[in-house]
Amino acid sequence: MNCRRPRMLNPSPRSRTVAAGHRSGWISARWLPELSLLSVLVVGAAVAVRCAPMAIAAMFPLEGSVAAPLASNDSKTASASRPIYQALVVGGDRFVFTTANGDIQMANCRDGSDRRRISQGSLSRVAGHPNQNSLVIVTSAGSVDLIEDLSAPALMITLGKVGRFPTTMLMSSDGQWVATADITKTVTLWNLKTKQLQATTGPLDSLPKALAFSPDGAELAIGEQDRISYHRLPDLQQSRACPLPQECDEVSCLEYHDDGKQIAVGTMSSMLLVCSTENARDCRWMEDLRGCSVLSLAWTRDGKSVISGGLDGRVSLFDGTSGEFLAGAPAHRFGARGLQILTSGDDFLTYGYDGHIRRWNSVTMQEVSRLY
Repeated sequence: MNCRRPRMLNPSPRSRTVAAGHRSGWISARWLPELSLLSVLVVGAAVAVRCAPMAIAAMFPLEGSVAAPLASNDSKTASASRPIYQALVVGGDRFVFTTANGDIQMANCRDGSDRRRISQGSLSRVAGHPNQNSLVIVTSAGSVDLIEDLSAPALMITLGKVGRFPTTMLMSSDGQWVATADITKTVTLWNLKTKQLQATTGPLDSLPKALAFSPDGAELAIGEQDRISYHRLPDLQQSRACPLPQECDEVSCLEYHDDGKQIAVGTMSSMLLVCSTENARDCRWMEDLRGCSVLSLAWTRDGKSVISGGLDGRVSLFDGTSGEFLAGAPAHRFGARGLQILTSGDDFLTYGYDGHIRRWNSVTMQEVSRLY
């Protein structure tokens, strides 16, 4: 196909005037292509500088010193220059997050106050749980470190090393296990009680991008390209693999229902569904996703609804039984990358590529506060 613009055979009077103006003005028309190219390069450079932090965050989808209060001039509005790689709720009423400059910080879930630095240094990925007061940190150098008590974050125990920086990691609700997945398609299980490497599995058929521990702590679900594989604990032996419906592609997030018989699944192909843990094709589809990839999800505390965060930055609420869309709101200027329910009440936290962490109410789907 010839994509060149057709030549104007009979230009209008106005077109002739404009062309004449270029020839007779202070700048020659023959320089216009060069100036246009220069403009494109300048604008492209500006966009690259502005979007570089976000590009880094996309490549690491996230996500020691004695803890000390941050300086008073370290305001929440400064977050745009320090993109959030991860944010998660720990210890019931606090949240931990990592930034581009290597900070790991902790603050109050109520309003983001009492913000303290846990550690500073290299890019890190963290795993914790709302029911646990502990944290596992994997640094870019591969060190796996455990903070058993977040009230004394300087006391770290090194569990071992990983060969690759993890693409995702997760802590179990009982605080006994942490699983990591990396680009070698390998999943590693760490035992936090014995403080040792427990088991590894892989390489899998495709890159694992989502992990979920069952409520009873008996198995680990791994989201792969077109299936969910279930692995027994503690040996990580695969017990079954459940192919997803044909329309689904690349699982991006998973979360078990409290009954252990259902699992919510989000995909990069704009699908959100609730599946049986025995047969992934026995599923219910959520409606009105606006054709947008699902980056994060969570069940509400009553187990009746599913909340999702999309690549378009919106958060949406769905009926977990009928799949009906109930409510939604724009949460972030860029993708709503993470979402987690608080341990009490109806609120949840989100974080996005725009560098903000926000608190929402799952009943009204209204923002409660901006935490960072």
